[in-house]
Amino acid sequence: MKGILFISHGKMAEGIVDSLTMFFGEKPKNIDHLGLSYDEGPESFKNQLEDKIIHLNKGDGVIVFADLFGGTPANTASLLANNDCQIISGMNLAMALECVGTRENSNLSIDELVQTGKEGIIYINDILAEKNKNN
Repeated sequence: MKGILFISHGKMAEGIVDSLTMFFGEKPKNIDHLGLSYDEGPESFKNQLEDKIIHLNKGDGVIVFADLFGGTPANTASLLANNDCQIISGMNLAMALECVGTRENSNLSIDELVQTGKEGIIYINDILAEKNKNN
């Protein structure tokens, strides 16, 4: 089973894992999180990141979801990117749910996960305005 690691500035990654636990009724297996604290340097974060990736890789590799492209967590993870460690930035709950929900039953497609994340971004006011226009 592919490992999944959520990384972020602050506690966003922890919140994603907490939300996944609500949806699945328990914390999904082989998942972890790591948040960069305001007083932490990149080297300390990198050491923790490496340890978590090693721990999560049970032979199928690890997908790392980062909060923001160009930020310290994503930049640090990019130093570890290879065939066993795939990095996706711009994480959101929609892509996290898709990844966890399908990783045991199908071959995960990074392109599909990214597309799910994009499709999860919706301006609800436009939907409501269209609905009100049709009523």
